[in-house]
Amino acid sequence: MDLGINIIGSLWYGTLEHGHPIVGDIVVLKQGMTDDSPDIVGLEEDDIRKIKQMVADISGGRIRDLDENV
Repeated sequence: MDLGINIIGSLWYGTLEHGHPIVGDIVVLKQGMTDDSPDIVGLEEDDIRKIKQMVADISGGRIRDLDENV
Protein backbone atom coordinates (compact mmCIF):
# COMPACT_ATOMS: atom_id res chain seq x y z
CA MET A 1 0.00 0.00 0.00
CA ASP A 2 3.10 2.21 0.04
CA LEU A 3 2.36 3.73 3.47
CA GLY A 4 5.03 5.69 5.30
CA ILE A 5 6.46 4.62 8.64
CA ASN A 6 4.54 6.05 11.58
CA ILE A 7 7.41 7.12 13.83
CA ILE A 8 5.31 7.72 16.97
CA GLY A 9 3.33 4.50 16.50
CA SER A 10 6.56 2.59 15.93
CA LEU A 11 8.15 4.00 19.10
CA TRP A 12 5.11 3.06 21.20
CA TYR A 13 4.99 -0.40 19.58
CA GLY A 14 8.63 -1.07 20.50
CA THR A 15 10.12 -1.15 17.01
CA LEU A 16 13.59 -0.33 18.38
CA GLU A 17 13.52 -3.61 20.32
CA HIS A 18 12.08 -5.97 17.67
CA GLY A 19 12.62 -4.15 14.36
CA HIS A 20 9.03 -4.27 13.05
CA PRO A 21 7.74 -0.73 12.33
CA ILE A 22 4.16 0.50 12.19
CA VAL A 23 3.10 2.07 8.90
CA GLY A 24 0.13 4.33 8.28
CA ASP A 25 -2.31 5.69 10.85
CA ILE A 26 -2.80 4.37 14.37
CA VAL A 27 -5.78 4.38 16.74
CA VAL A 28 -5.03 5.16 20.39
CA LEU A 29 -7.41 3.74 23.00
CA LYS A 30 -7.06 2.77 26.64
CA GLN A 31 -8.14 0.06 29.02
CA GLY A 32 -11.17 0.93 31.11
CA MET A 33 -14.45 -0.43 32.39
CA THR A 34 -17.82 -0.79 30.67
CA ASP A 35 -20.81 -2.16 32.59
CA ASP A 36 -18.45 -3.24 35.43
CA SER A 37 -16.31 -5.30 33.02
CA PRO A 38 -12.83 -4.59 31.65
CA ASP A 39 -13.00 -3.09 28.18
CA ILE A 40 -11.16 -0.89 25.70
CA VAL A 41 -12.54 2.65 25.83
CA GLY A 42 -12.01 5.99 24.14
CA LEU A 43 -9.74 8.71 25.44
CA GLU A 44 -10.83 11.60 27.62
CA GLU A 45 -9.82 15.21 26.87
CA ASP A 46 -6.97 15.07 29.42
CA ASP A 47 -5.61 11.88 27.80
CA ILE A 48 -5.71 13.54 24.38
CA ARG A 49 -3.93 16.65 25.67
CA LYS A 50 -1.16 14.52 27.23
CA ILE A 51 -0.68 12.47 24.06
CA LYS A 52 -0.56 15.60 21.88
CA GLN A 53 2.08 17.08 24.17
CA MET A 54 4.10 13.84 24.14
CA VAL A 55 3.99 13.70 20.33
CA ALA A 56 5.00 17.37 20.07
CA ASP A 57 7.92 16.74 22.46
CA ILE A 58 9.11 13.66 20.56
CA SER A 59 8.75 15.30 17.14
CA GLY A 60 10.14 18.68 18.13
CA GLY A 61 6.77 20.15 17.18
CA ARG A 62 7.05 19.05 13.55
CA ILE A 63 3.73 17.15 13.56
CA ARG A 64 0.68 19.21 12.67
CA ASP A 65 -2.24 19.06 15.10
CA LEU A 66 -5.27 18.26 12.96
CA ASP A 67 -7.57 19.95 15.50
CA GLU A 68 -5.93 23.35 14.98
CA ASN A 69 -6.71 25.79 12.18
CA VAL A 70 -3.81 26.30 9.80
